[in-house]
Amino acid sequence: MDARAALVLPMLVLAGALARAALPAEGDDSVAWSVAVVTKSGAEFSGIVPRTERTAKLFDGAEEIDPAGLPPGGTLSLDHFNGLNGSIGFTFGELAKLKVVAALTADDVKSRDDARAAAKRARLEAEEARLELVAEQRAARARQELERAAAKVEAGLQSLPEALRAWLDEFPPEEGWVPAKKAQLYYQQVVLNTHTPTPEERRWLDNYAAWKAAYDLWLEIEKAKRLLEEEAARAAAADEAAAQPPAAGERPEPSGTSGSDAAATDPDNPTPEEAEKLPPPVDPDAPEPKKIPPEVEEPAPLKKGVPEPVKVKEGGGS
Repeated sequence: MDARAALVLPMLVLAGALARAALPAEGDDSVAWSVAVVTKSGAEFSGIVPRTERTAKLFDGAEEIDPAGLPPGGTLSLDHFNGLNGSIGFTFGELAKLKVVAALTADDVKSRDDARAAAKRARLEAEEARLELVAEQRAARARQELERAAAKVEAGLQSLPEALRAWLDEFPPEEGWVPAKKAQLYYQQVVLNTHTPTPEERRWLDNYAAWKAAYDLWLEIEKAKRLLEEEAARAAAADEAAAQPPAAGERPEPSGTSGSDAAATDPDNPTPEEAEKLPPPVDPDAPEPKKIPPEVEEPAPLKKGVPEPVKVKEGGGS
């Protein structure tokens, strides 16, 4: 046997031993292990460790492993740690306890994956139900506001005492008699000394408290009117959109939507055009990605014909 064969033969034997270690023993169809660890700080974690050459040598036939007997710089990664959709890594030097809970077959892993998927679906369904309830509550509050607004408008200014209506007739807000005018008059008279109130303005200032009481009631009624007008405009727009047939490739908007809700894309049934614009799906259980600082852009090269800036030496003379 020459020297080259003497070197290659031991390497082949070692490779074969490692390959056999990565395979389950006869009668053992495990593909992973359920492992629990306790860190030196007292934190507890559990997760799945897939079978590899390295993990097979560590976990095959073991129940509890003393991390002190392992290389401190060696690492261990737990998949789906603590039931989450992610991985976490440790060095053996960080661990106080390391326990093999169970060897898992392919069926075991599939059952765990199915259970996690079912739990995720349940969470999503619960969140959808919560959002639907919130939408119903908001719609109910909006209906109550409209009802109150309609009642205020129906009562109108007729509910105001005659004295208050008289102040609004004499100083109507539509003609600029508003609280901001009082501040303007004060600024022009006292600060700038450029204006002297007219007799009409003086009467308004002298009776401002009475006028303001009437103005506050008028403002509430005007807000109610505006709310009803906006709702009527939204209803008319929704009726007009519903009366028009949808264009080719578009879906009719669901009834009961208005405003910005009418233009919202249905994520469960997008058209081909909408599907191209939708962002990629985000797994709510996925760990938050690390934020990467933005790259610093290099300065653009100078265009031809543009001279480079002249550098002036410090202390240089003319």
